[in-house]
Amino acid sequence: MRRFALAILIALLWFSPANAAIIFPPDTGGSINGNITVRSGDSIGFSSSATDSTVACDTCLVRISSDILAQQRGTAAAQTFRVYGTDAGTYLSLIGTNGVDVELLAGGSTTRALTFGVADTRTMQIDTNGQLVPIGTRDLGTSASLWANGYFSVSLVIGAAPATALTGGLFSNGVAFASLGTPSNGMIVFCTDCDPPTLVDSTCTSTGAKTGTLAVRQNGAWKCIS
Repeated sequence: MRRFALAILIALLWFSPANAAIIFPPDTGGSINGNITVRSGDSIGFSSSATDSTVACDTCLVRISSDILAQQRGTAAAQTFRVYGTDAGTYLSLIGTNGVDVELLAGGSTTRALTFGVADTRTMQIDTNGQLVPIGTRDLGTSASLWANGYFSVSLVIGAAPATALTGGLFSNGVAFASLGTPSNGMIVFCTDCDPPTLVDSTCTSTGAKTGTLAVRQNGAWKCIS
């Protein structure tokens, strides 16, 4: 009997007018066992009315094409999709404006960091100031997948920020002479305790003033630049 009733219900949905709907009495709910197929061009919608099936949906699920399901109401209004968490009303919100805004909100108003991860490991986040920051120490790109160009409006800092920055500058915390090692030719670094060279490019030493200088790795040796 249940299967027969379901078949009748599906038939009514298939052949009924476009505004046909299934309405359960308020506060009672209901359930349907089996599958329901919605015709192409139709939608599954939610309206502001609890009883009137003629009220158009304002939140509509629509089949766009094969394997694509969308929340769409034409161009009448931007749609928002939320995924709620368990932390005091925190939710992830996808908002379809001219583009698509992604927000992570707590209680509907307090912005929180938007976190990304792989295999249940959090790796990156956009903090509440809109800055993209790593969680822990992460690489930007790989040796096989390189960024093409980098553009910076203020300065490029390697390591901890300097006490006084310079717009348009490149800053490195540097490396001590004992830690220069033997990297490949072409490496450039500030040697924090190298001696200022007496020539334009002398082999780096750390036995005199040790006030630091720029060091360049070339021809298998460290050359300090005056």
